[in-house]
Amino acid sequence: MIQASAFKHKTDHRFLVGTKFFSESICLENKRNLSLLSKSLSYTQLRITCFVIKTIRNGFTGSMLHQSWARAPVLTSAPGSARRQESLCLPPQLWNTCHPPELVRPTLEKTLKILQLDYVDLYIIELPMAFKPGDALYPKDENGKFIYHETDLCATWEALEACKDAGLAKSIGVSNFNRRQLEMIMNKPGLKYKPVSNQVECHPYFTQPKLLEFCRQHDIVIVGYSPLGTSRDESWVNVSSPPLLKDPVLNAIGKKYNKTAAQIALRFNVQRGVVVIPKSFNPQRIRENFQIFDFSLTEQEMKEIEALNKNVRYVELLMWRDHPEYPFNDEY
Repeated sequence: MIQASAFKHKTDHRFLVGTKFFSESICLENKRNLSLLSKSLSYTQLRITCFVIKTIRNGFTGSMLHQSWARAPVLTSAPGSARRQESLCLPPQLWNTCHPPELVRPTLEKTLKILQLDYVDLYIIELPMAFKPGDALYPKDENGKFIYHETDLCATWEALEACKDAGLAKSIGVSNFNRRQLEMIMNKPGLKYKPVSNQVECHPYFTQPKLLEFCRQHDIVIVGYSPLGTSRDESWVNVSSPPLLKDPVLNAIGKKYNKTAAQIALRFNVQRGVVVIPKSFNPQRIRENFQIFDFSLTEQEMKEIEALNKNVRYVELLMWRDHPEYPFNDEY
């Protein structure tokens, strides 16, 4: 992504930008304009508002920002920092309870109304697992068991294609899809648009080489979330894998270039063609996340970092592992 406790707000998050614990930013204009983008997570809209205004004032005009509970006026009318919509990338994500085709466009239209926009840059199927439609983000029965819904990814994708045709989304993509699920979409009779992107966990401890190669072959951009590892919250994160940024190899290479372990991890993925979406609310760290284009890793260093791969996910979503379309049972 999901940690239900992360959603304690009255706002209906199904209709806002990034309805999951890792809200992210990505700009994919015709799959050419790829940028390193900041990724943020907050539990109060005030914190988000201050963060966005401060970020824009700090001059991060080369990035596109969005947040789960930030609305477009915050982004476009910050004092002294007016921006057209084209200057910001807004990629909402279709939540699990909104998979039925008849709900896809109304959900996006509700998002657009809330954001006061005519279109979004990228519309993403957040997870390939449908939940029972309704008001509950995490529908459960009287025994506390999640209530799933019949998943028809092809039908949901056709509804996204219709949104693109209607001019409501510039591009459409997916998140957390495995190879089989991607092939299901791409082999669909009458396919009009392939996914432009697949957003998945990707970092030196989980390098996703086979999925990356498959997506390259099919011109699908891999967007790596948790590129610096993730939080150590045991309620939804696999904490058996050690913290990525303490890795001695990353820190040794960073010392050579006068860079942090985080910058080395980001540079590694960018250099192999992965769009990275790190998160931070720390202004200095946000700046550092952008300062990875003034050096390159050698072939040997890339191999050393690739060798760190443990094929272990931080984000496993084990609470939904009994879902028929749980994506992480497949090899990739």
